[in-house]
Amino acid sequence: MRTAKVLAVGFGFMVTAVLALGAVGWGVNQAAHAVDPGQPTAAAAADIGVLNLGPAPHLEPVRLSYTRPASIPVLVYHQLDNGCAATSPVCSGHEVESSSEHQFAENLAWLYAHGFRTVTAAQYAAWAQGERVALPAKPVFLTADNGIGNMLLGATPLLQRFGFTMTAMVVTGFADGASGDCTAPEIMTSSGLVSVQPGCGKDNKNWDMTWQQLQALPANTWSFALEAGPSGHFVQDYNPACPVFLACQEPGETTARYEQRVAGELSSGEAELRSRLGTRASTAMWTVPYSDLGYRGCEQDDCTPQPTTGPPGWLAAYAAKSYSIAFVEDAYRNGIHHDRFRFDVQGWMTQKYFVSALTADIHDGDFAFYHEATATTSRSGGGASA
Repeated sequence: MRTAKVLAVGFGFMVTAVLALGAVGWGVNQAAHAVDPGQPTAAAAADIGVLNLGPAPHLEPVRLSYTRPASIPVLVYHQLDNGCAATSPVCSGHEVESSSEHQFAENLAWLYAHGFRTVTAAQYAAWAQGERVALPAKPVFLTADNGIGNMLLGATPLLQRFGFTMTAMVVTGFADGASGDCTAPEIMTSSGLVSVQPGCGKDNKNWDMTWQQLQALPANTWSFALEAGPSGHFVQDYNPACPVFLACQEPGETTARYEQRVAGELSSGEAELRSRLGTRASTAMWTVPYSDLGYRGCEQDDCTPQPTTGPPGWLAAYAAKSYSIAFVEDAYRNGIHHDRFRFDVQGWMTQKYFVSALTADIHDGDFAFYHEATATTSRSGGGASA
């Protein structure tokens, strides 16, 4: 099993930086918003002609069947061409979560050539819930986090080249900020009322997509699901020791108020997602911001850091109760409660590494329906692990 080394590096840097800055706070609202002003924004789509991809493949109709696959690989991307040229074989700029268009195209080409065909959010949710659903013989679920314009616009022509679909995991607070709406209520801490959208607006404009831009993405390519509501993905600056809005109970906050705040954040995000994007939005799944459900640790030494001061186990239990799928980036969690593992594709990854790591994850059962530690018991008993 390969766990989320790459996410742990990025999250560890974020936490270290917040701790180092102390009272000064986090200079940008999140690591994914380290904007290179020379890179594409939500206002400009990519031109894939510069990639010299050669002839497009002849797209055959995708054959679906009700034969149930044992696993569906899930990939997540964040940005394109932030700190590197579109033609770069790897994107080795300052932003680890940015791939180049060339890398993304190579990834898609390999998937297509090896028989993988994408599934929608609705198809994946049905499979994960154990429902009977028509799927390709080798399904893969592609996702993009945060609603960043250079990713969603740059990916669109490449996805269409292969007849692929992708699901954008939306942070409603980022789409609000990009649209000029920063109205999340302040919360009370021991230091008084504090903003829970630090950097809103100025860090989102021409970076994250507005609601209008999200709505304009082609419906035959893009669907949507929730990552966070108005505040849940902003890195909070009022408690440097624990900057994650959902996993951290803040100074002076009672347990009851914390639980009410988290539930309100997610329910308001779902409501806005449905209101803005309609039936293209799935509310069966939730992408956990920073993969932080507040777990205290695991057997591996490279698990995603989980800063938390919330009630032990409460956030994980809430996710299991409220969502059929909670996406995390630690393979060892796949199939526990409703947690599902995603492979975080990052800019330093060569094509050789991408293929090797994804193949190993599939072989090791990291995307399987059942949790691998209980797979034999669960299969013989006829049900998934609880």
